[in-house]
Amino acid sequence: MSEFALQEKTLAALRSNAGRWRSIPITKSTCEARTMFDLLGDREHGRDFDLQTEKSLVKGSSVLSVELFGGLKPDIVIWSKRSSQNRIVIEVKQATKATHKEDDASQFLRYFLHLLVTSDPRPKGKADIDRGFLVAAPTAWFESQSLSHTWHHFVKHYGPLAETFHITLGELHADNI
Repeated sequence: MSEFALQEKTLAALRSNAGRWRSIPITKSTCEARTMFDLLGDREHGRDFDLQTEKSLVKGSSVLSVELFGGLKPDIVIWSKRSSQNRIVIEVKQATKATHKEDDASQFLRYFLHLLVTSDPRPKGKADIDRGFLVAAPTAWFESQSLSHTWHHFVKHYGPLAETFHITLGELHADNI
């Protein structure tokens, strides 16, 4: 399956319903979320959230935002209509390494920092879609040290920070989507 086909498969699953989300496990989750339902809850695509693809991450015209996120385009972003915030970022990988492969300035770290600084745990004091950063890829990608080293380094070193701020990090294995 190509990376584009995996992205389309993931989008189709996210456009479905809560019953479908219960059957999509989040592997090696850093928080309590074990399925996509745990992050999305009983919400509905179109009514409660939109799916954005390949859209640049920015936060207004902030210089820091442009330096950290300018030009980065995650494959899938779940955007909440309630809070008008990006809540979940999903990066799809098939047989490629991360862009920005530096251990402590990786594509993964930049997406995580974006969520950390541009979204609130409980926007306006109300419950919303839980925050998360996930990688969707074949199991073989996660098992390949040469392809996934940057991901595993990120989770090992920044997982505790993500947990502190209630941002789930985890893996979506292609066969389970």
